[in-house]
Amino acid sequence: MRALATGACSRQSPCIGRAAILLELWDQVALHDCESTLDQTVSGGVVVAHQQVRTDALRAIGVEHTAIVSTALIQQGKIAALFGLPDLSDPLAATNAAIAAGTHSPGAPIPNPPTPCG
Repeated sequence: MRALATGACSRQSPCIGRAAILLELWDQVALHDCESTLDQTVSGGVVVAHQQVRTDALRAIGVEHTAIVSTALIQQGKIAALFGLPDLSDPLAATNAAIAAGTHSPGAPIPNPPTPCG
């Protein structure tokens, strides 16, 4: 999950339905996305998870990881909608957001591990 303020799987444009969710998951695989769930809460059909994300693209700008809050709507045992937002309380997520906004310079690249979750 890229956890952007806008775009695919954002709060403004959540991934709705199987095709959109699968496309997002395929994009994550292509980006060598590694997500670790730190905690999650379930309330009815809504699941909220705090996750730490590592990608080749983050390491390329000198950011070891970012943090996101993912929200999924579950209907009939399946994910019906999905979106993620950056968790700006995490210092590296805040740095990543500042780099994306052009208010912070990228850092020195971090070498990619042999596997995405290295």
